[in-house]
Amino acid sequence: MKFIHLTDPHLTASDKLFTIDVYQSLEYAISHIIKYNADADLCMITGDLSHWGEHEAYSTLKLLLNRLPMPWHGLLGNHDNRHILHTTLPQIPIDGNGFFQYTLKTKSGYFIVLDTVDPGSHHGVLCEKRLRWLRDQFNEIPQDSHIFLFLHHAPMISEISGLDSIRLKNADDLLNLINS
Repeated sequence: MKFIHLTDPHLTASDKLFTIDVYQSLEYAISHIIKYNADADLCMITGDLSHWGEHEAYSTLKLLLNRLPMPWHGLLGNHDNRHILHTTLPQIPIDGNGFFQYTLKTKSGYFIVLDTVDPGSHHGVLCEKRLRWLRDQFNEIPQDSHIFLFLHHAPMISEISGLDSIRLKNADDLLNLINS
């Protein structure tokens, strides 16, 4: 199985984020995917879909990503707005607790998408409800299956100060759940 991983497009209602043309950057990535990787099975976009959580940014994101020749699946990042994201991109599933979490069965195994956003903070967290949901997913998936986890906030130290400062606060809880 071949899949594409994009992260942090940080789209805004305008074409710029400070001095960066975020639309041009995403357009370049999409054009490259279409030209060289059109045979991929799917594309995962792991958060910070928008920088300010604006409806216009999500609408543009949807238009751009719909150019991809494969299905795309997104997840929430700390810059995203839950309510606006859900109204603009209702195809991104929400679990029974209102979190953007879901499981995709693929030919290579199960892709589990986690919502690590801690509202009002840049770091990530998996509260007890989200961890319980993940535990339920693990229990439903056949034991001999491959499982891939997708989350916006890194659960491990990367040695990249900007990433480490916002990493998953309770990474040990996630690791304990994986090891149980």
